[in-house]
Amino acid sequence: MLGLALLGLPAAARATAQIQFDAAASNAFPTLAVPVGVRATGMGDVYTAVGDDVYSLRWNPAGLARLQGYQVGLMDNEWSSTLGLRQDFFAVGQALDGGAAWGAALDYFNLGTLDQRDGSGALLGQSAASAMDLTVGWAQPLPRLKGWQAGVAVEAVQQSLYGEAQWGYGADLGLLWQAAPAWSVGLSLDHLGVSGAGGNIPALAQAGVSSLWLARTLVLAADADVPAAGTPLLKAGAELTYGELRFRAGWRQALGQPDAQTTGFTAGVGFRVGSMTLDYSYVPYGDLSTVQRIQATIDLPRGFFAPREAVLEGTTTSAMAYFNAAAAWEKQGETLKALVQYQRCLEAYPPAQRAAALPFYAAAGRKVDELQALLSKGGDHSQIQKLTRATLADADRDLKAERYNEAIARLAQARKLDPDSPELKAELLEAQTALEGHISAFREAARSAAKLGSLADAAENDVKILAIAPDDAEALAYLTANRKAIKALLQATDRKAIYFYVAGKLEEAIKAWTEGQALDYFGDVDFKRNIDKARKQLELRSE
Repeated sequence: MLGLALLGLPAAARATAQIQFDAAASNAFPTLAVPVGVRATGMGDVYTAVGDDVYSLRWNPAGLARLQGYQVGLMDNEWSSTLGLRQDFFAVGQALDGGAAWGAALDYFNLGTLDQRDGSGALLGQSAASAMDLTVGWAQPLPRLKGWQAGVAVEAVQQSLYGEAQWGYGADLGLLWQAAPAWSVGLSLDHLGVSGAGGNIPALAQAGVSSLWLARTLVLAADADVPAAGTPLLKAGAELTYGELRFRAGWRQALGQPDAQTTGFTAGVGFRVGSMTLDYSYVPYGDLSTVQRIQATIDLPRGFFAPREAVLEGTTTSAMAYFNAAAAWEKQGETLKALVQYQRCLEAYPPAQRAAALPFYAAAGRKVDELQALLSKGGDHSQIQKLTRATLADADRDLKAERYNEAIARLAQARKLDPDSPELKAELLEAQTALEGHISAFREAARSAAKLGSLADAAENDVKILAIAPDDAEALAYLTANRKAIKALLQATDRKAIYFYVAGKLEEAIKAWTEGQALDYFGDVDFKRNIDKARKQLELRSE
């Protein structure tokens, strides 16, 4: 599959293989056969049924359908700095509604300088050489076929050799089948096309299977490759996830006439930092070289680029905007809506400038008094009463659910419109008292647990404090100071839950993961994914 003979340069003084960049050769554009994606190369080039990222575009385009949001990938492959051989790969993808996704990738090779010779082998000169290809793909679930996904990609490739540019065009077709929650099967037909100068681009058929073990922390996979021209390969690979680390290994076995360039082991590691994953792979190619690739992949949620609701900041400009909106509502006879906007105008005006405020600020204050009096005395007083009743009902639900901050915010806003309501005043006092009482109880429990050396109990109560008082300095300080120890505790809980999961004790695993999630204020361990997976297993078991 790899076509590694293309990676040497035709110079007698170099102990590397010869490149066959002949436009009339049976396989033109050999750089298409060089693998991309550091995760894949670390696993022995096993990716047909594993791929779930933008690099799937060059292995099995159906894997794009597994994207969860936006993803950007960058790979650098230094084949030989001495010879000037370098590969750079850039890809971007996006998940869409309905499970569909698209992706695009640019793969560029700097092939250094090539010797140009005549028919007798005499050196005529040298010229720079390069190759690149652009691939665009689409993937989506197959309607009426549960667990099946399909993908298609088109590619345009160009190589510049001896001062001449040659073009080729191809297509990739892929299928993925989620045979079971932990098992996937993949099939792809890659580089189906021709060179504009004659000959074929390196077509390839791939089939693979992958499975997940140890609570989805271990991936085991195998692929079979059958190139249109070349040696078939059998490949196997594994990836183990431990916290933020990924460890990978693989083996490639050429059939027929194996050699050190197409048969041997591979290895790799990965490390996730926030939304970025950094990957490295080590792949020996016999006498040719040992290739070390690095890669950075950035994941962003689907709503990252979605328009956000505009929120006006506290400036004279924003205050003026609220004033104008209030005047417009008042002109339309919407007294209550106008009153709300006039109040926002007063709140948005910078406190430091209120002593010498612009005239509209004073006008807004007068309007608030006038409209409140109008609503209280006129027929529109029913609007305020209706708002008060709705606020009291909402606040009561919030208090029963222990959402004290939400209740206090609702009641405080309502009191601005109906400051004389005894019901609002009493409910606000009840909410504030309840909030302070719960914080006091949790604080006492946290302090007692800390004195007794009970890290779990102290952390649990501090997390409860922050759930209702996010800015509580004492709780934040304790969790921050003990974050490392808490993380170790959470990882131990995660391991215990994994043992339950592997033993088939799904209810106990869910309970342990849920307890860990309640303590994980900083999100140091991904409990949610395992909880969701265990619940799905329970659903399947009950079917």
